[in-house]
Formats: sequence, structure tokens, C-alpha cells
Amino acid sequence: MSDHDGMCFYAGTPDASVNWVAAAGRCVAKRRSASHSCCPSLVGEPSCVSYDSTKSAVLQLSRQMAIDFAKDGIRINCACPGWIDAGFNDPIFDDAGMSAQEIDDAVRLAIPLNRQGVPRRRRTLGRVRSDDGSYIAGTSLVIDGGFVAQGE
Repeated sequence: MSDHDGMCFYAGTPDASVNWVAAAGRCVAKRRSASHSCCPSLVGEPSCVSYDSTKSAVLQLSRQMAIDFAKDGIRINCACPGWIDAGFNDPIFDDAGMSAQEIDDAVRLAIPLNRQGVPRRRRTLGRVRSDDGSYIAGTSLVIDGGFVAQGE
């Protein structure tokens, strides 16, 4: 959890998603905008029922909070990152015994932009949380290299 530059992020495990509500409440109390991560809320994955359904609930929570707090000038939006090269997936790759080349090959097959994203979420979302984004509320910004746009 971090609280920096007018924005809060929750990017932890799905079983701790409820902690985001408390963090968002702290942001709301400070009259800031809040965002959180939940790309699997948009696409189902095999053997990920608890993770994906929890993330879907968090996406709906952000929409509802956007409605509830808009009257106070507080904007809630949702960042939905895809494969970001930040170490989150490393245990999965390690368990599968994948080499760096095999990881790159898998990413190229799955992601239209043929690469993982880089951890620049704060800069990517800077406009959303700035005055330029003052009319953006209750939406999700998909940052996934085109993965979701592929459909099934």
C-alpha cells in the first residue's frame, strides 16, 4: 500500500482486497483520488476462480465508491494492469522452470505489443489524477499491451 502524490494504490493479494476499502477511505478523508489494480476483473483465467472473482468485486467496488463520493468532489478510478515486469509473476515462472527466453516467448504469444509492461503506473495515471483528469471518475484504465482487446 502506498499513499503518495494524491493517489492510493492497493496491489496486494486477492484475499487482502478488502484492505483497499480502508486505504480508499483514508484517501477519501484527505479529499484525494484513489485507484487500485485489478486486470483479472476483465478476463477469466483457468484455475483462478477466487483471484479473478475477487478482482471483479474490487472493480465494481471502485465504481460504486466513485458514485458515492463524487458529490464530495472525490474521484475513484481503477487501474487494470496486465503483465508488468515487476516480479509479481516470477514465482509462477520459477515454479514452471521457465528460462528468461521462454518467458519472453510466452509474453510475445500472449500480448499484442509483444512485451511486458514496465512499472510506471504512477506516471501513466498522472493525467487521471491531475486537473486534466478532473472529469474522469468511476472508470477503469486497462494498461495491458492489448491483451484484453484480443477477446477470447
